[in-house]
Amino acid sequence: MAGAGIRQRQYSRGRFICVAPMPITPFLTGQAFDPEIVRSMSVAFEKLCERLQLPSRTDPASEQAARKIIELAQRGIRDPDVLCDRALAELDPPA
Repeated sequence: MAGAGIRQRQYSRGRFICVAPMPITPFLTGQAFDPEIVRSMSVAFEKLCERLQLPSRTDPASEQAARKIIELAQRGIRDPDVLCDRALAELDPPA
C-alpha cells in the first residue's frame, strides 16, 4: 500500500506505480519552508485539487488553492488532511 499522500495508478497490465504528490514548490517563490512542511503542503495541495476536480495545476483556481495551503501552513498547520480540509472550507465558505 502506498504511504500517505502517495497515490497508486494501475496500468492496463495490472502493474502499479507510485506517484509522488503534486509539488507545491512552483508556488513557493521567495518563501522558505522545511522539506517536511513542503511535503505536507504538496500532499494537501494534491488532495485539494482532487477534491475540487482541478485537472490542470496551471489554472488560476489551482494557484488560488496553492496560495491558501501556503497561507495555512504559515499559520502553523502542518497535517496534510487538516490543511486540505481547512483550505477547502476557506475557499468555499458555506452560503
